[in-house]
Amino acid sequence: MVRGGGAENIWIENSAFGINVVESVLAGSNYIRSFKGMMMLSDTMNRLRWCEFFKENEVLKYKAELKLLTDIKRAVANKKRQESRMIMHNCVDTDDVFHDFDQFITQRKETSETFAYWDKFNELVSLLTDLIRADRECNWMLHVSTVQAILPLFAVFETG
Repeated sequence: MVRGGGAENIWIENSAFGINVVESVLAGSNYIRSFKGMMMLSDTMNRLRWCEFFKENEVLKYKAELKLLTDIKRAVANKKRQESRMIMHNCVDTDDVFHDFDQFITQRKETSETFAYWDKFNELVSLLTDLIRADRECNWMLHVSTVQAILPLFAVFETG
């Protein structure tokens, strides 16, 4: 899905993988490295989408929401469970920023095939992450819902 799209160059130039490893990552023959590479690309694309969103929309408009997210990130990173709970309990309404971001994504997908491609890529990586998490945590409901979300892909990519 990413062969020829520049992923090879990103991984090699950033020293994430060597030239020989990139081929095994793209072929999917090394599960851990392939997953790591897909996660790197997905994370990069998500960061770029948020950067573009904040370039287009004024950051100050979302100052309270960004402060809340920063506080939560700090509390979780420092493993301060009580502080995390308190922040979440007293949180401001963050629906605006996520609603505006969803609208931004929808608009961009309609105007750019490349944006739509990478959005679909991020969606697939998210499904893969959910499936792995469900298996590792023995979360049957997450497993079933993720498999249901993936099933249409089998019909689309059927080669028989």
